[in-house]
Amino acid sequence: LLLHEQDSFESKIAVVKALLPQLPPGNWLKLSPLFNDLLTGTDPHLNSDNELYDLFLHARDQAFRVDDIYDLLQNEDMKLVTFVNHLLYEPSTFLQDQRLLQRISTRSKREQQQFVELLTGVHRMHKFYAVHADNDLSRRAFPASESAIPYPRSAGSLSVYAHSNHVSMNLYHAMTLQ
Repeated sequence: LLLHEQDSFESKIAVVKALLPQLPPGNWLKLSPLFNDLLTGTDPHLNSDNELYDLFLHARDQAFRVDDIYDLLQNEDMKLVTFVNHLLYEPSTFLQDQRLLQRISTRSKREQQQFVELLTGVHRMHKFYAVHADNDLSRRAFPASESAIPYPRSAGSLSVYAHSNHVSMNLYHAMTLQ
């Protein structure tokens, strides 16, 4: 509503930079300690106007939640191996009450991860590893081996290295284990 289609790149960036410091105290960006760097301009992922534009102004972005990632992978005949920062998707990282942990433990891993995402509201970027659905995951990478180092590559129409801020979504090059 503050921007117009005909506004220049520079004009749009200026609006975003002016708006961020004026967000009200109840705004979800201000409520999350993980977004503090974003608001103070010290976020290492937002060190350029292009990255700021990509995060807030990208015209073709689509938000992805944990459940959407599972669906996307399934549609591409792939499956999730793990999220890179897997502890940020574990209920025990955020819940201490054993009754609540017991209740959530009866759910699937997918539902547990979805619950944590909704509980915390801090997952602006999802990084994960995925493999073809036929992979039985019996082959494991070992950190001491150079073969354990993943590298970006194409995975057909799917990119598996995902970035999400619950408002916009960018998919980057695939990060899959060989």
